[in-house]
Amino acid sequence: MAQYIVHLCAIMTVEDVAEHLGLEWKTVKEIDKAYLKEAFSETNYENLHILAIDEIAIRKGHSYLTVVIDWETGRIVWMGEGRSKATIDKFFPQMPENVRCAIAAAAMDMWQPYIKAVSQWCPNAVIIFEGFHVISAFNRVIDQVRNEEYRQAEKKDKVVLKGLKYLLY
Repeated sequence: MAQYIVHLCAIMTVEDVAEHLGLEWKTVKEIDKAYLKEAFSETNYENLHILAIDEIAIRKGHSYLTVVIDWETGRIVWMGEGRSKATIDKFFPQMPENVRCAIAAAAMDMWQPYIKAVSQWCPNAVIIFEGFHVISAFNRVIDQVRNEEYRQAEKKDKVVLKGLKYLLY
């Protein structure tokens, strides 16, 4: 019965499975949770070459999970509570040294704790930043330069600069 529940949970919601089988949803949830814990509690470090590291919000109030993914396969390698260096530092020490040294790259946003951890634990890894965060950082720099130019411009030139965010000359 538990195997059947697990197979159904892969394609249906817990609530739908519970309704289909005439069980309490909490019972179905506990069975599925136990299976997931057994199936995915061991971290598999095989064939890791490129990592993707990100965080996901799990509830309001800035509660996060850090997620490490095998970039090449999309497989979730590891998850930990929080998004600090201490969080990600729980992942790397368990990784065999030869695997850490074989990590060629790590894709992530511009979050300092992740940058520090990858730099410390994976000495051969190139850090690749997500395009969204790179563009956002460049936009802030462009705004600063444009605002400074506007402050230094003469009155007649301010008319040209005002409201034209991407005027580059």
